[in-house]
Amino acid sequence: MGAPLLVVSGLCGLAALLLLRKGSPPVVRTLAAVAITTVVGGWGVAQYPYLLGTHLTIQQAAAPAATLWVLTAVAFVAVVLIAPSLLLLYSLQLRRKLG
Repeated sequence: MGAPLLVVSGLCGLAALLLLRKGSPPVVRTLAAVAITTVVGGWGVAQYPYLLGTHLTIQQAAAPAATLWVLTAVAFVAVVLIAPSLLLLYSLQLRRKLG
């Protein structure tokens, strides 16, 4: 079912590679975006009965509560550790302090 989308993706990817040397960035970017979109769409179409079907409820498909709490905690710690560095990098870039 998802095979036609994968064929479109392959053709767009090949066309993007061939046009890359001609120096047409907007066309190449568009073709690359279509190639990626159709791969993701093809995956979704191929997985359809199990991805969004009626086999499981959201509660049945969800991870256990303990796992969700651990993932939430890890995400929070990552934001606390990374956000100051990103803010510093952003402010240095705005002040033209980076080389």
